[in-house]
Amino acid sequence: LSDIAINSSQFELSDTFLKVADTIKPFSTKLLIRKVNNFIKIGYFEKAHSLIKRFYYEQNLYDDLKDNPKILSYFSNILLTVFADYEGSLKLSLDSIKRFPKIEEGYKSLAENYIYFYGDLLQGRRILIESINKFHSTLLAESYIKSFFLNNPKAGLYELIKLKKAGLFS
Repeated sequence: LSDIAINSSQFELSDTFLKVADTIKPFSTKLLIRKVNNFIKIGYFEKAHSLIKRFYYEQNLYDDLKDNPKILSYFSNILLTVFADYEGSLKLSLDSIKRFPKIEEGYKSLAENYIYFYGDLLQGRRILIESINKFHSTLLAESYIKSFFLNNPKAGLYELIKLKKAGLFS
C-alpha cells in the first residue's frame, strides 16, 4: 500500500502505512529504506538523516541485514550526496567493506568519499583499481575513469583504453 501511495504522490499516506508496518516488523532493512526514501521525497530531511544515523548504531538489531548487504553503501551514498555528511558516509563505507568484503558497492562508496570529499584522488583511485582487479567490475571501472575528469581527462582516456583491452568495456 505504501508503494501505491508513493506512486500516486501521496507521501504522507505512505508514511502512515509505513508506521503501521513498523509496528509489525520494526527492524526490517527493506522497510527502513522505504521510510528513508519517503522522508526524503516528503522533504523531511532531518528525519531521514536521523534514521540513517540510528541505523548505523543499531544495525545489529536488523535480522535481515545479511539479506540486504548493499544497504550500507546505499545509505553511505545518500549521506554523501543528499546530506553532505561525509564523516557518516565514510563510516558506513568502511563498515560495509568490513562486514561484506565481497560486495563491490562498499569499495566504490569508500573510493568516492576519498575522491570527492577528501580530494585524495590517489587513495580513491588506488581503492578503485584494487577493487577492479578483485571484482572485474564495470561499475568500479566507470567510477575510476570518471575520477580522471577532475584533473586529467587525457590520462583518463589512456586508462579507459587499458581497461578496454583488459576486457572491462566492450
